[in-house]
Amino acid sequence: MSCSPASLVARFHGNLDITTLGGAGFASQRTTGEDRSWDLSGYDGLELHIARGDDKLYTITLKDKTAPKRPDGRLESTLSWEYDFHAHGEKRVFIKWADFKPTYRGKEQVDARPLDLTGVKQISFMMRRYVAFG
Repeated sequence: MSCSPASLVARFHGNLDITTLGGAGFASQRTTGEDRSWDLSGYDGLELHIARGDDKLYTITLKDKTAPKRPDGRLESTLSWEYDFHAHGEKRVFIKWADFKPTYRGKEQVDARPLDLTGVKQISFMMRRYVAFG
């Protein structure tokens, strides 16, 4: 992913090579920095402008808590709010906050607390190799 602090644009690009990734079926990028926080409560949702879609399945994820590190240095799993979409050609996608589904390790959580829009700590973008939602 390439982006500039002087721009509101981020470019997510590349090739998903599952052979190189040891069979993993996704590629992702996320914001970094434990001191970052965005207050999104004054907005109705998030708008993405897809400049050149490739018909692949993508997921945008929001987190309102910083994941603690495990003893081996990797991040622990935490509650996330996800939205899946296919990127077809050039288009804009508006995602209402209510459309983000709470998940834990990829499984939807029906009794999860609501996303704290006053303190979003992480935003990530993922491409999945799957053809259909699920």
